[in-house]
Amino acid sequence: MYILKGFLCLGAFMTMVIVAPLSAQQLAKPAGEDPDIAMYRIRFKPELPFARVADTIQPVSLKVFTEPKEDVTKKLNRSLDSVYIKNKQIKYSQGYRILVYSGTDKVEMSDIRQKVYRQFREIELYTEFKAPDYRITFGDYIDKIQAHNVLVKILPSIPGALIIQDQINIHK
Repeated sequence: MYILKGFLCLGAFMTMVIVAPLSAQQLAKPAGEDPDIAMYRIRFKPELPFARVADTIQPVSLKVFTEPKEDVTKKLNRSLDSVYIKNKQIKYSQGYRILVYSGTDKVEMSDIRQKVYRQFREIELYTEFKAPDYRITFGDYIDKIQAHNVLVKILPSIPGALIIQDQINIHK
């Protein structure tokens, strides 16, 4: 039984060895006998000289402006006014603040707070106490770039300062 299977496999292998090169030779054609595919190629018309192009341009018909049936400006102004009123009511947003102190020592916290206040009087300081930690943050910045510009100024005097994401007050 195994011998018969071996002869069948050997016969199939020999057939492939003999037939495969013959079929490959029949499929391969010399380079000169390619089918003509010129009919499938895109043909472009030669461009006209500049003087002739101007002659081919069609005149544009002018459309007469007609008054709209409904004034959109009034509707738009009402919508914008309602958005403005809603935005005026927003007091808080997500933004960035600069953290200058986070720790448990109340004396150190007050020293750093006075130091920052003397240097940046125009920026509002926020002191938070969540037992047992004190945190001093300052500034209300919409984006990180604004916070980074102030951080660069404060780093020489307070080297441990860093930017944190926090809820900020919207000043209008």
